[in-house]
Amino acid sequence: MLLSVKDLDGFVLSARDGEIGGVRDLIFHDNDWSIRELIAETGGWLFGRRVSIDPDVVLEPDLVAGVLPLELTKDEVKNSPPGSSKSPDEPVSEDIIAWNQSNAMASVPENLLLGGATVPAQPLVTEPQPPSLHLRSLDDVTGYEVWAADDAVGTLVGFLIDPIAWDLPLALVQLDGDNAPVVLLPTRLIGDLGWPERTVRTYLDPTVLRNAPVYDPRVLDERAYLPTVADYYTTSV
Repeated sequence: MLLSVKDLDGFVLSARDGEIGGVRDLIFHDNDWSIRELIAETGGWLFGRRVSIDPDVVLEPDLVAGVLPLELTKDEVKNSPPGSSKSPDEPVSEDIIAWNQSNAMASVPENLLLGGATVPAQPLVTEPQPPSLHLRSLDDVTGYEVWAADDAVGTLVGFLIDPIAWDLPLALVQLDGDNAPVVLLPTRLIGDLGWPERTVRTYLDPTVLRNAPVYDPRVLDERAYLPTVADYYTTSV
């Protein structure tokens, strides 16, 4: 069973000793589309603090009740590392900024003349290692413009989530135009998520994406449409 991002946003997180809040964002890796962190809003019991939860501690979801049970207790959640969604205005984490600043002078040639002063060559700072530039916030990428080859064809409006494997197999693309549908795009066909231009690029022919299978939010059983999606792109790409 697959869930849309909007469905997951309404799920309750339940620790072993009671409810703790809900999922407010996801951090995923844009190479393999695996979800690396769930950003949880813990609610009033922890003064609304946001924490990062490893998907490995999430038990099988109760899709009927809308509950994500956790192996953790409330105290263990309380001691989880803080989580903070990356806003569209601040898509680069503090760690990336700090690493860039510490290494900014490493590539400056020795004795480069800058405003009348010479700048000696700087040693490259190797610790800490640069953070991954491929970790993305779901909140951040929602709304990116989708391009097929050289044409802008729509907007990224979400993903379908596999709550067992915790990955994002399908992207949801709202096509441009009046009354245009939302279509399904396999994430494996996405070539690049660009920032700061806020674009999703795929090398498909624009007509392939415009004629792609339409997403029906009433149908969540992947057996009803995944074969159709797979067949369509297999024969079209």
